Amino acid sequence: MFDKRLQPGTYVRPHCHLRSAPAAAFECLVVLQGAIGLLLLDRQFHTLVALQPDSVMLEIKQGPYSPATDKDFLPGFPAQGSTEADQLVLSWSAPGSAESTADNRCSDPPVLFPSP
Repeated sequence: MFDKRLQPGTYVRPHCHLRSAPAAAFECLVVLQGAIGLLLLDRQFHTLVALQPDSVMLEIKQGPYSPATDKDFLPGFPAQGSTEADQLVLSWSAPGSAESTADNRCSDPPVLFPSP
């Protein structure tokens, strides 16, 4: 279990979770405070965005959890903490920018599911 706190502008690199079989594990996200959006990219990759300040979520995953081997990252997106990632987040936030309406690196546009 992980307690995650997110602020608007936080970057979570788009990823999918590596599993030995399609139903071998699960991931459950529960929003405890604020609002968090889920972006689904290319039907298997996802990322999260904080929609309100001080958003908190509880993440539950089936173990064992190995951070070094748990994720596969979507090609074309920068690593967390990089200058490129900071610039990408700023471009998503810019009104009228191409990235703020649909990300052209994905075959399908992102779908946003705001949490209650």
